[in-house]
Amino acid sequence: MPPIRNAADLAGAMAAVADAAAQGAVTPREAMQLGHVVDAYVRAVEATEFERRLRVLEAADAASP
Repeated sequence: MPPIRNAADLAGAMAAVADAAAQGAVTPREAMQLGHVVDAYVRAVEATEFERRLRVLEAADAASP
């Protein structure tokens, strides 16, 4: 599986997992487990982005009269 450094890497990572399963390099169970890792990363990215947006909105709200 290629390294996942940011959200742009997620599709490539899932494609690599699917390709490895299709070629028999990993078992379907291993592919599923790797998919869970990618899914956890997606959730972490989403949570981080949500928190960033919330802070921006809260700061804008606090700055408005």
